[in-house]
Amino acid sequence: DAAVAIEGTRAALVEADRVLTTTLNDAYAADAASRTQLRHLHQEIRASVEALSSSIQTPAGRQQLVEFLETKAGQAKQITDDAQQTAERVAAGLQAAITTYGAATGG
Repeated sequence: DAAVAIEGTRAALVEADRVLTTTLNDAYAADAASRTQLRHLHQEIRASVEALSSSIQTPAGRQQLVEFLETKAGQAKQITDDAQQTAERVAAGLQAAITTYGAATGG
């Protein structure tokens, strides 16, 4: 029956809209969180480098700076790794919405 087919198509499109909206909202929130984390990390690095500027003339001061920067580089890598994982989930969500739209419209 045509009415049943139309209702099925409508339901599929509503679900695709929901998946798309949720995916885009999640992507926006994750992007904002990553940017905030990286901005905070950058501020920490700048403040610490400034605070250590007088002590980097000594081997111990340079070693302290190196260790600090190694730690911060690890934190930056974790932030970007998390962002990459989120991007992969977002891409999968977008692909699911595209597939649902295509199936619902016969494309």
